[in-house]
Amino acid sequence: MKKHGFTLAEVLVTLGIIGVVSALVMPTFTASVKGKRIGPTLAKAKASFEQGTQRMLYANETNSISSMNFNNGSVETFLGTLRGYMKGAVDPHGTVFIANDGVAYGFTNKKMKVLTTFDTPHLNNITGKKTSEDPVFYIDIDGENNGAGEDAKDIFYFTLMDDGSLVPWGSALNGDTGGMNWSEAKGCQSGKIPADATKCAAHVLENGLKVEYKI
Repeated sequence: MKKHGFTLAEVLVTLGIIGVVSALVMPTFTASVKGKRIGPTLAKAKASFEQGTQRMLYANETNSISSMNFNNGSVETFLGTLRGYMKGAVDPHGTVFIANDGVAYGFTNKKMKVLTTFDTPHLNNITGKKTSEDPVFYIDIDGENNGAGEDAKDIFYFTLMDDGSLVPWGSALNGDTGGMNWSEAKGCQSGKIPADATKCAAHVLENGLKVEYKI
């Protein structure tokens, strides 16, 4: 009786084809999985921070971050105080708070600033100049970059309000009017690589937690 089977050459060719197809498909699949994870993770991180600041304000019998002074706006003092109301630790440099779930929170400048209202365009928190481009507070959802690189993928920017809430950059709530909007050509548009990744926080949080830009 004649036996049927595959030759070694046929097996190697088949494995080679599978390898090529996998190499082509895997980046798209990985990006899709990561994109679906970003929205819920960012929303949870934002809520955790805001709950922490609210607990801090309540414990200090105030509704204003600025009234607590924090050593004249010291990021290290603010994050050190916040540690008592969120589970996590401040990095050795005192500039980043890393929560127990691995999410990192920090400022793009060592001197923190909070806003009560927005001008249009509002004063930049760092330079004091009228602009809407330079972010101040960031959330690094995987905690690996600590504010460096990976904008729109892992790192998202906000303005810290005096009541402890976070307003995403790219949102109309953030004074981003007259061309400063995540859905416009220079923003974080659906189906495109972000032209201005600082606006992608608003894209995610105002788009049903869906990431529709290319990552």
